[in-house]
Amino acid sequence: MVVHITNRAVCGLPFVCRLFMSLIIRMLLAKAQCLHPVQVCHFQFMGNHFHMILAGRGKAISAFMGFFQGELAKYIKLIVPKTYQSKFWSGRFKEQKLCTAVDVMAKIIYTYANPARAGLVSSISEWPGVSSWKMFVSGSTAFSAKFVSIRDFKKIACKILSMSDSKASQALGS
Repeated sequence: MVVHITNRAVCGLPFVCRLFMSLIIRMLLAKAQCLHPVQVCHFQFMGNHFHMILAGRGKAISAFMGFFQGELAKYIKLIVPKTYQSKFWSGRFKEQKLCTAVDVMAKIIYTYANPARAGLVSSISEWPGVSSWKMFVSGSTAFSAKFVSIRDFKKIACKILSMSDSKASQALGS
């Protein structure tokens, strides 16, 4: 089964266009993919929401999303604890089954056109945020990232917003 998944943060713009956010999201997607038999096909993170196209069985996708969203919320709450004292996500993720190749292509186009449609850039290739676009155009299907435990992340979380991208990348071990 192929599905389009989306969800929105309850407030603010947590998915900032910074290298550390890309590293955190990619790390957690890679970890979730290792734990659950789900293929991450495409993803696009905007300031307050995301779009993903995943392939897998229903229960595996639900478990994958539960892990991914739960862990991502924990990491972001450590970075900006005053903003997200309790609830991070606006609700359960929305899932749309993509039954045909035409449905899949339409959602791929929709996903990657999102930043331009919002008037943030003129083309997806200009989007500085977290996206699988470069993987898609290069034909790459796999990604990996060094995993940083929540315990280790706590040591740098309060400082990460003020760090340069290179220092944040070093602190995250990438």
